[in-house]
Amino acid sequence: MVIHIPKGPHPKTYAREDAIVKGDSPAPGVSMSAKPTQRASKAFHPIRPVVGGGYSARLEHTVIPELPESYPINLKPQTDLILAKAGLEFPVQTQIQKYCRYVISKLKPHFLAAVEDKTLRADEILDIMNRVLRRIAIFNAETSEDQYRIAQEAKRSDEWLELAEGVERVVADVCTGGPVGPAKRLNVTIGSPIAARRMEAYLESKGIGLTEFASRIGTTDRTLRTFRKTGRVRRDIFEAIAKAMGTTKETLLKSE
Repeated sequence: MVIHIPKGPHPKTYAREDAIVKGDSPAPGVSMSAKPTQRASKAFHPIRPVVGGGYSARLEHTVIPELPESYPINLKPQTDLILAKAGLEFPVQTQIQKYCRYVISKLKPHFLAAVEDKTLRADEILDIMNRVLRRIAIFNAETSEDQYRIAQEAKRSDEWLELAEGVERVVADVCTGGPVGPAKRLNVTIGSPIAARRMEAYLESKGIGLTEFASRIGTTDRTLRTFRKTGRVRRDIFEAIAKAMGTTKETLLKSE
């Protein structure tokens, strides 16, 4: 017997169909030969892993996040535009790290200009950017572990470092009443081509790959490649490099 209900399926209809599918005894008046009608679902397709992304992706395409309610109102139009453009540049979730780095680099001048205009405090910038990264991660990764990893990798990028340096310069300008020279700044980076060559020689002598070494010290191989090329790296990463090599930062910086 096929049960017809004009206004859509009643919850009891599902219960009877479930009983038939599972092989249980049917409800009175329901034939074992009756097959439940196939219904079209409006739900998303089942989650499929994105090959090469390293994350349990919610959807294949990059999802543009909604900004948190606490986001500075004066920066929302520019930020929404940047997020949308990033989605066009990096449309799939395997590119989520490029998406994050693009957003950081494009938001940097807007953040710094807001500090100069005194519509935003310098000590708020990195916290606000961190919240944006978390929103991107939440909208584009299924598990909390993957969400955390996305945000952390973005914060190890050169773009995050440049943002932090920009904040430092603005703070120094505010404290001194104008632009300051390099000698008056508290550098968050260390520049030492000699140290970069020593790290490269160490890795070669130990047979350690750049990716493996980056994982040991909590950074990315991209950051280490930049250090090897320019001789500049964030201070905390430099200290981690020295520790992993079994030496001190002073020894690593010593002239040849």
